[in-house]
Amino acid sequence: MNRHVREQHAEPAYAKGTTIECGDPHCDVVCDRMSTLCEHVAQEHGREDLVIEEFKFPDVSKFKEWKNEVETGTVSKFVLSSSRTRASGVVQSYYLCHLSGYANRSRHSAPPVGRLRTTKKMGRYCTAFMNTKEFKDG
Repeated sequence: MNRHVREQHAEPAYAKGTTIECGDPHCDVVCDRMSTLCEHVAQEHGREDLVIEEFKFPDVSKFKEWKNEVETGTVSKFVLSSSRTRASGVVQSYYLCHLSGYANRSRHSAPPVGRLRTTKKMGRYCTAFMNTKEFKDG
């Protein structure tokens, strides 16, 4: 599929991959995934408080309960960014902080005329994220 896209649709809109820009205004590093961004920020910007943790839950309801507790305790929300089911049946889901990213796909466009409240989006990516794997057996 990727070869088809490259060969048949050589337009820039099709060639773009995942781009997660470092939030530091003096840094032009672009990462391919959130874990890479966290490693970059920790190493290059001296953020020693960034830690990637792994948890295992007996079922989805326990994960959701834990997620709600984290959101309440940190006054944040994690929203489903994407999800896919592997051939093995494992469901992978990716959650980002609700403040991450841009208000719309165009990073430089003006906000809609007449809008009273501007977006809460930061215009960069928060280093808080959750990647989950749901196995067939729970």
